[in-house]
Amino acid sequence: MKTIKSKNIIIAVLCGFMVLMGVGYAMLSQTLTINSTAGISSTWDIEITNINVINTKGYAENDEQGTSIAADKVNANLSAKFQAPGDSITYEIEVSNLGTIAGKIQNIVVNQVGENQDIIIVSTDTSNGTLDYLAPAIGKGTFNVTLTFNENVTELPTSSTGKYQVKKMANEGVSYNFIVQPSFVQASSQSGTNSGIDSEHYVEPEFTVLSNGTLVKYNYDEYYDESKGIVIPESVNGIKINRFSNNALRKFNVAFNDDFSTVIIFAKNDIEYNEIKKGIIEILSQDGGTTENIEFKYPNELELTDEFFGTYTNIYYDLEKKEVASDATLPFENISLLDLRNVNITETSVVTSAFYNLNAYEIILPKTLVEIATTTFYNCNIHIITIPSSIIKIGHNAIFQADEKAEFIINFEKSQEEFEKTVEVSPTWYNGKPTFNFNYIIPNN
Repeated sequence: MKTIKSKNIIIAVLCGFMVLMGVGYAMLSQTLTINSTAGISSTWDIEITNINVINTKGYAENDEQGTSIAADKVNANLSAKFQAPGDSITYEIEVSNLGTIAGKIQNIVVNQVGENQDIIIVSTDTSNGTLDYLAPAIGKGTFNVTLTFNENVTELPTSSTGKYQVKKMANEGVSYNFIVQPSFVQASSQSGTNSGIDSEHYVEPEFTVLSNGTLVKYNYDEYYDESKGIVIPESVNGIKINRFSNNALRKFNVAFNDDFSTVIIFAKNDIEYNEIKKGIIEILSQDGGTTENIEFKYPNELELTDEFFGTYTNIYYDLEKKEVASDATLPFENISLLDLRNVNITETSVVTSAFYNLNAYEIILPKTLVEIATTTFYNCNIHIITIPSSIIKIGHNAIFQADEKAEFIINFEKSQEEFEKTVEVSPTWYNGKPTFNFNYIIPNN
């Protein structure tokens, strides 16, 4: 797992300004194959819902006068101006499934309208995979169309307008129009219903634990209950938890390796998966970067070994803001209780920075714990922390409150005399204003 410093360096690159978006002009035609299981009340309704300009090169620009989505919502035209060889413009076309039948892309045909049809090169791109499955009622996806003025052209076109056409192209640009015709066919539901949710891919457990005993992820959104807090078990699926990764107690939904060749996405359903995937592709594509060789994976497609998370960086992609969280990942909101008593950990150095910036009303430390290492609870907001009788060493700033004036309670299972005789403590092992409570009896689970 990366350090906080290395994460910030990588995320600083990822969080660059997103590509500016504009509009386009298109015409869409669709095809439908209905199988025998489609009900009589089923409706086929896949529409274009948005057209954006996501990239331009040279003097190419969108011709807004000709840009529109047709009244039937399935037809549109692209119209772009070019001045010189090498000019290019890329449109992103968004498609939404508003019907009750799942769909998927079949093909895309782009035809030029008008003169000089050999001067503009057309390419289409569906590699983001968002059109591979459009869930009923909620499915959204995008594809790109790039128009490029042929770099091999040595003379500007003439046509019926003669010299005026040449002059206009050299000074103002000449518009070229294109009909875009994507075709869609019915797709089988990924879950056997029409929900668009594939249970095999999207069922995330409460705790994700590696084969070496590292807790790497807690599914806060699905499992957190304020009345119970977070109770970390001794083991998960027979694997005893013996350490925590940096982000075990933080929100993240994307993990990627050093060379960005593999990206793992944690999502609840198809729509969320594809939206996150689209956002990550846009970020990684900035400044001319390529995403062609990236493998996007579901968590269950890789074996949960130490390498799986040990060499991956985690980030949280905000679906509402369409950006990566400013601190890469997000801390859990205020936790009522973090109960660690059953975790088999003897010293907190194995949790690295897992407890940094933690907001927890109460924490019960592992009953096997012998050492609280330096800055274990750094920049935290803790009201009550319970230290077991097994403790023999507490390091510098082990409990470092975010507010140095914060009042909080430290419970000790040991008596004060026992604590003073048997525990080696740094003179600055805490800050804030604690109240010490000795001979504390930890309640049963």
